[in-house]
Amino acid sequence: MKRGHDEAVLDRFLAGEIFNSSEIWENLLILCDDLGSCFAGTPEEAEAARFLEAKLRDYGLDNVHAEPFECHGWNRGHARFTMTAPRRRALECLSMPMAAGGQAHHRSGSRSFRGL
Repeated sequence: MKRGHDEAVLDRFLAGEIFNSSEIWENLLILCDDLGSCFAGTPEEAEAARFLEAKLRDYGLDNVHAEPFECHGWNRGHARFTMTAPRRRALECLSMPMAAGGQAHHRSGSRSFRGL
């Protein structure tokens, strides 16, 4: 199927908007900075979906809607990491999505680390 002249004009217009408009950057800032962490199944993810739906309607698209789907959700829980030798010291750490909990051990020379 051969593409029409109108589609080619629209493609050129959109390509120009991508490189010359700050709109995409501003949308990305809203998604990342204002809405924050959007793990699947969280209220933040639902808010991001509503934001994107509204933007697509603002851009003139028809039949914009969300469709439900099943996913494995994850919420960041408490994490701690403690160095046990040569002296005991708590260190900052961050849980990674879908990472298994438990203990991790590492020995290197006279140093020993244990994380929970």
